[in-house]
Amino acid sequence: MNRLLFAFFLVPALLQAQFSEESIEGLTTEFGSEVRTNLLVENDEALGIITYFRRNSRKVMTQFFSYEPGSRISAYDKFNSWRGNKKIILLTSAGFSKSLDYPICSGLCIDDGKVISSSLDYDKDGLFFITSYLNEHGDIINVNLKDENGKMTIDDKIYYPRITPYTFVRECSAVRATVFQSQLFYHNDKAYYDWPDTEKYAQRRFFVACYKNSIRYDIIINIPFEAPLTSYVYKTYKYLNSLGYYIHSLFNLDTGWYNFYRLFCDKGDKNYTKLTDRRGHTLSMMGERDADISRASNFLVFYCE
Repeated sequence: MNRLLFAFFLVPALLQAQFSEESIEGLTTEFGSEVRTNLLVENDEALGIITYFRRNSRKVMTQFFSYEPGSRISAYDKFNSWRGNKKIILLTSAGFSKSLDYPICSGLCIDDGKVISSSLDYDKDGLFFITSYLNEHGDIINVNLKDENGKMTIDDKIYYPRITPYTFVRECSAVRATVFQSQLFYHNDKAYYDWPDTEKYAQRRFFVACYKNSIRYDIIINIPFEAPLTSYVYKTYKYLNSLGYYIHSLFNLDTGWYNFYRLFCDKGDKNYTKLTDRRGHTLSMMGERDADISRASNFLVFYCE
């Protein structure tokens, strides 16, 4: 079935149940308005966790770590060497891996200038570009690789990742940038239909880059239950849009072989916080399919100094 037509038939059913949020009892934070975490609710039941990161103040920062093939240095080893006294807020698996036996990020992947994989994945049109080389805050630039072939400006020079990938990779390596690819669902507040036409049930996690009142927010939505992709992408967009957010980009994050999610929340403690819904289900981890973080392929970190 045509993807647009498929989505059209889904819309009436989807509009019947919209998300809402509930505060988490006893949850306190020292991050003020920069970080907000709530239960995501559907049909009066907790569905998962939604965490908002307010990026304009530069208090919240981002880092990315990837396993390096041919070495014994894991992504988790890098993280532990780096973390020091930083207040870790959230960890999540990010880019998809090539296979269970080959824990390398699928598509282009560069970790702080180190080229992990130099080949673009043409089935993934979303690009994360973390600008730690420009400033210490690790701002995330989200790129649609089909929009003008991913046109990007680095140090006042224009690059087209899909036309001259070698030149782009060389420049990213030179400036110690961090780059990885993922599936893109929405871009510039419009549905982007180059994504799987499926209602397969699986655990879901989305990264949303959006704006409200000229303020940039990065949002992580974690759904640790089996959920259909198409309808929950649409529900996520409609819910955030109803709250007044302009959706710049909505991406899929990996919940497959190397999936994990850790919400350290209130004070960035060394031990992650277990949050449960009213049925006793754990929401701050992914449950039975949660991978051992020590063997992670790659992951994103949100933190404060």
